[in-house]
Amino acid sequence: MDKLKNSSEKIKMGKKEPKKKFSIWKIIKTYFENSSLHGIKYLVEDELHWSEKIFWMVACGLSWWLCTSLIMGIISDFITRKVAITMDTDYLKWEVNFPALHFCFSFSSRARDYATEITGINPRKTSILSRLSHWAKMGYDGSLPKPITSNEFVQLGKYIKPNCDDIFGVCIWNDQVIDCCKLFFPLSTNLGRCLSFNSLHSKLPEDPHLPKFTMDHHKKSARFIIYPNKTDYWHASHPYFNLMLTNQLELPTEKGGRDIILTVQWGNPTPTIWDITQVPTYNEPGVLSLSKEDRRCRFPAETDNLFLLKTYNYHACMLETQIKKFNESCGCVGHLFPYSDKFKTCNSTELKCGFENRDAIVQVENDNCLPDCEEIIVIQDRNTLDEDNIPAWAVTKLEFNMLPGPFKRYERYTVFSLLDVVVSVGSALGLFVGASVLSIVEIPYWLFIRRDED
Repeated sequence: MDKLKNSSEKIKMGKKEPKKKFSIWKIIKTYFENSSLHGIKYLVEDELHWSEKIFWMVACGLSWWLCTSLIMGIISDFITRKVAITMDTDYLKWEVNFPALHFCFSFSSRARDYATEITGINPRKTSILSRLSHWAKMGYDGSLPKPITSNEFVQLGKYIKPNCDDIFGVCIWNDQVIDCCKLFFPLSTNLGRCLSFNSLHSKLPEDPHLPKFTMDHHKKSARFIIYPNKTDYWHASHPYFNLMLTNQLELPTEKGGRDIILTVQWGNPTPTIWDITQVPTYNEPGVLSLSKEDRRCRFPAETDNLFLLKTYNYHACMLETQIKKFNESCGCVGHLFPYSDKFKTCNSTELKCGFENRDAIVQVENDNCLPDCEEIIVIQDRNTLDEDNIPAWAVTKLEFNMLPGPFKRYERYTVFSLLDVVVSVGSALGLFVGASVLSIVEIPYWLFIRRDED
């Protein structure tokens, strides 16, 4: 008996319990029966008549279709969302940088001397030599007795380039005397060769001992005084020089960026003061996530497909477009444009091509050159000063007084933000199907964790 009992127990132990049959439909049915989504439990309820199931199938399908259509529209609006600009006056914590100053020159006494050497023209005929810097003819002069080579034009540009000591004597910031050569740095444009202060296209002051050139509404003023030097740098036929006041992003060019030209008379100058205010543009973080085409502007760091720019600016972008057009038309680029080793500089004969195609070069268009997203509007009011205490070594006194502010700014924002998407999608899901974040958690819970318990 014991042997039979033991053998029967071994047989029972040897038998394996049958595995539960895996059924995808059963898992889905279990999920439908327990899901918090509205209506879907009626699709699998055994007690319901088939007509009721069809009713709920149509109702759920219509609800899901409406929900999906609404969500797709929301996502489409987000991808192609619009940008709007408004005025903001909440100025308590705002700060703005001092604008950029550009002293630009198209000719000089050193350039005159070099030009007479390479052309053989009488030095007294300075008006003829100055034609080499005339924008109206792209620097072309068909009456030259001797042709000028490409290398000679490059060298001529170097002689036009001013040194800091040629121009500046003393600079004063809020009663603190500062070495002008620590503030002004070279910059080339098609207006000539410039010395620029606080421009992102040349170089910003780097000396850690220098003050911050900024302004807010707490400060009384930010005053910058310049005493230019009397030197022989100047050419007799140019009694005026171009002094341009722009924001930090703007590059002064012949096409634009020169809305504020503070022309100063060199021969008999008058001490002058400019009161300055600025209206900056602020961009909400969501604007940067948009494509350039949607926001219709470009940020300073977006310098793709540009060869001269380190910081994007609309007028500088158009300058590069003109350079490319000049090269396409003539196989070279005129000496009035900033030098680039990517292109050959035209000789005096090749400049005739630039003169003949001037309109096509100057009026060229480029859809990729969009406005600046961070544009700052500079407003100035000019007044003369009745001062006789100008040093004998100085030409005149130039004073720039930035008034407290800014008290207003433009604000660019997206009409449909990411938060708007979350709220709208959540509302659509809740309204049409009764879904929430926890409804997503239910899917793996019922499909994988609870599927073997029944």
